[in-house]
Formats: sequence, structure tokens, C-alpha cells
Amino acid sequence: MKKKRKRKSSGLTAHPSLGSAPDVPNKENYTTASFADELFGADKLDPDNFSLKSFEIKVTENMTVKWDTVIFNRQMFVLVPTTLSQSGSRDSFVALLEIAEEELDCEAVICCVQNISSEKSTQIRTFMYMGFQAIPSTSPLLSILSPGSKKYFFLGNEL
Repeated sequence: MKKKRKRKSSGLTAHPSLGSAPDVPNKENYTTASFADELFGADKLDPDNFSLKSFEIKVTENMTVKWDTVIFNRQMFVLVPTTLSQSGSRDSFVALLEIAEEELDCEAVICCVQNISSEKSTQIRTFMYMGFQAIPSTSPLLSILSPGSKKYFFLGNEL
């Protein structure tokens, strides 16, 4: 009789795909559904074209970083938390990039930094240091977004 090997946990939790934004989101998916609605508008959220996912990555015993994402057309849009701790957040983001490329087969990752964030300039510098580039508002990549998306500054990187 073979013994089962214990799998080492990566500390990463992916909540199941929600399909489309629900009419009355529950507490777990509220942020992701709201983020998708702000980016694309509720009328464009076709479950055949969009996937909403939330990833929680445990950085330390006492700290978990949550990344809300919308995947559309093999591109992952990532909501950057308004208060993102510098300690460990880079490692959690790198883990998210690996999942986007290897497991979800995404071609690009687009970071959505909220314009109201008090850490906006620091966050932009951090992502640019990691190889992301600012995406101009006139880019065809952003042409499908709704007017509600203007509350974000976009940085992109091809995988």
C-alpha cells in the first residue's frame, strides 16, 4: 500500500470563477465584481468572454495579499490594492504573474492603479521597475473599457 505524499501548499488560494457580475454580490466576490463592472460595464460582462478571479497569497504568518482580477481575451486586468505593503507584496505579485502565464495562459497583465490611492506614485514606480509600462489612454488595448475605468492608471506587460 502506497502512502500519500503531502503536497506543499503554495499559500495561494484562487476563488472559483464567477462568470459574470452577480446582481447582488456576496461579500467574497464584491470587490472583483465591482472592479469588472467599473472596467467594462455590466452590459459587457458576458460569462463566455470574461473570468473573474480573486487570489489570496499568504506572504507571512500574519499577512495575506489579495489580488482581484478580470481575465478578458487572454489579458489579466489586476486591481492594485490602494494600500499595498512593500514587504512581501512583490513576491505575491510575482506568484500571480506565474499563474497568469503558466496556468491561465494569459498573454499580458495590466495593472490597474487607482487614481485615488495615496500610494499611486510609489505603486507606479514599483511596477515600472518590474518592467511594466504606462498604457496611454488612447491605446487600442483600452478602447473596450467603460467610462468608469477612468478612475484607474494602467500599466501593462506582455508575458
